[in-house]
Amino acid sequence: MRAHDSRLSARGWKGTLTRISRRSGLLALLSAAAAVIGLGAIFAISLRAELADLEARGQAVLAQAAGRVLGQISPYQQLPRLLSRDPRLTGLFDGSAEPGEVVDFLTITALTVGADAIYVLDGSGRVLAASETGRGAPAIGEALGRRPYVPPALTGALGRALEVEPATGRRQIIFAHGVFAGSPPPTGVVVVRVNADALEFAWEVEPAVLTFTDQRGLVFLSNRTELALLLDAAAAPGTPPPPETRGAFPARRPLHWLHPRWVALPDGGVLPPRALELSRPMPQIDLVAHVFLDTREAEATAGLVTLVAAGGMLTLSALLWALGQRRRRLADRLAAEAAANARLEARVAERTRQLEAAQEQLVQAGRLSALGQMSAGISHELNQPLAAIRAYAENAVKLLDRGRIAETRGNLGEIAGQAERITRIIRNLRAFARNEPEPPVPVDIGAAVAEALRLAAPRAREEGVELVPDLPGGRLIGLAGEVRLQQVVLNIVNNAIDAAAGGEAPRVEVTVEDLGERVAIRVRDNGPGISEPERVFEPFYTTKEIGASKGLGLGLSISYGIIGSFGGTLSCRNLARGAEFEIILRKAMP
Repeated sequence: MRAHDSRLSARGWKGTLTRISRRSGLLALLSAAAAVIGLGAIFAISLRAELADLEARGQAVLAQAAGRVLGQISPYQQLPRLLSRDPRLTGLFDGSAEPGEVVDFLTITALTVGADAIYVLDGSGRVLAASETGRGAPAIGEALGRRPYVPPALTGALGRALEVEPATGRRQIIFAHGVFAGSPPPTGVVVVRVNADALEFAWEVEPAVLTFTDQRGLVFLSNRTELALLLDAAAAPGTPPPPETRGAFPARRPLHWLHPRWVALPDGGVLPPRALELSRPMPQIDLVAHVFLDTREAEATAGLVTLVAAGGMLTLSALLWALGQRRRRLADRLAAEAAANARLEARVAERTRQLEAAQEQLVQAGRLSALGQMSAGISHELNQPLAAIRAYAENAVKLLDRGRIAETRGNLGEIAGQAERITRIIRNLRAFARNEPEPPVPVDIGAAVAEALRLAAPRAREEGVELVPDLPGGRLIGLAGEVRLQQVVLNIVNNAIDAAAGGEAPRVEVTVEDLGERVAIRVRDNGPGISEPERVFEPFYTTKEIGASKGLGLGLSISYGIIGSFGGTLSCRNLARGAEFEIILRKAMP
């Protein structure tokens, strides 16, 4: 019975091992397939990123090449316009110039600027005079009226054309302009002809292949002379080949699976076997610039990334296999590790509690720091109302001694108003310290600014500073807090008084302006300006003596936060003399 059970057990183990072997083989096959797919995806993603980077660099190369060509031809483009009113050329039409002198002048000019030829046509397009540079200038009397650059020039516009001499294959860029012997229209045409070879010589060393095709698809310019005068059928599909064509441009095969401008080209030529082809129109001279960027380096980089990833996968697979072999040996250590993990979790939980407590302490410290800043600024914020209460109280005593009861009652009313104002200021400061500001409400901006100026007026008189308000005649309603806005304006005006005091004709201008959907408050002084305007709203930044009653360096920082709580902005800038602070508030819409 035991032998039978043993045989059954052996057969069971064999079946189990067979199933495990089959599952392992299937798992290995699936893992290999996943690795191949993953490596293919890595290669595709890397190559797409490399091609995108290559495209960005190619666009810069293309823009630079187009700008270089336009810069090279610009002097020749302007030359016909400059020559069109030269008395030596206009003299050909009124008989005041000798043809020989004109020929000498055209020859010297052509040699100086490096043009192939410069010649003058009459109104019918016949050649009247031409330079003698030995570079194929037209003969005297030759009829050129049907050339495409002549009709626009005879209308006063700039004529231009791209031509190829059939006999020599010389490529020429031609510019023409009308000659004005008197009042318009032009009586003739002056033509400047430039050899394209001179333009190409300056940028043959460019590693990227550049071509410039005309409207027919003919390669008119290139930094590879082998490509000149080849017909690029892709640039102008369906265009019949012109007679000056030297052959067909190499055909491209699109490789669109990773980049829309990636193409394959025939091997063995000056073009790379695979390239990014980018284009840029140049309507100034009726050309289209093309650049062919070799993508083999990008492919090699993507292949290297894939190879590194494959090495990483192999290393990971080896590690996983080794870990699998060690799994049996580690079985007896699971209990110990579980206990160690439990202890580790307990330590982590303890550290987490410690971190939470530390974080709470930091938050509390931040709150205390903010409350400390606000407490330090209370004396600065309450200085003016308290000074006003003292002045009103002293006046009330004097008026009461003189029996002027009505005026005394008025002063006591002012004292009550200022006390209420102090209460509201403290309430707002407490709300600000708790980060619970009252929401902005519609406020008469002109009235709030006027109240702030009224409180600042005694100090301005004491310092000898002229306050110049420019307030709106009607009500201008903006979104703010009345007391807090008065605090901000009063703080800025007091700073402006400090800046202007002691100078020549000290003056502080305060304006309120309707900007449509916004309201602007501007405070401008004629003091020395601000040495570091970009730091003026930083806490504790001040240009005054530290420890002075108005030198805490918190007023503008607090003001900046108050205006921000209104949904507005506070900024400053230096003027030619003095500085200007500007408050922008939202306008309350009806």
